[in-house]
Amino acid sequence: MRSLADLMRNFLQVGYVTDDIDAAASYLESTFGTIECVKHFRSSLGRASPGAAAGSFVVVDGVTAEEWLIDVALVNAGATNLEIIRPLGGAVDLYRGAIRPGVPSTVHHLGFRRRRRTVVENGRSDRSARGGPASQAEGCHALVPG
Repeated sequence: MRSLADLMRNFLQVGYVTDDIDAAASYLESTFGTIECVKHFRSSLGRASPGAAAGSFVVVDGVTAEEWLIDVALVNAGATNLEIIRPLGGAVDLYRGAIRPGVPSTVHHLGFRRRRRTVVENGRSDRSARGGPASQAEGCHALVPG
């Protein structure tokens, strides 16, 4: 990335936090004119979460969380994904601290698409070591203000 324009070209998500998922969803639907938000209650990730999909995990402050439980609502506004998070339990303090009581939702993070190279021991990707282009995988990186 060389400029703000490079960063914004890969912008994909605005993440919000709330203490009332229904009020926040209604607020975004009416304010942004989106379709109805899709809600998932008691969404679970973390090593000790029996409801989590196999291989699912979340890392908070560099440590794989044992438990991470949220309510989440999702909707797209054009090409931008809007995510509303209501923290419930486990390693979710990074969300709790941003909630403003009585406010339907508060911006918490911005998500950007990023590209990663697969690196082998010699510091070059498998494909670039054979003369081909480097192997690329897409990921998402969130910037949390504060």
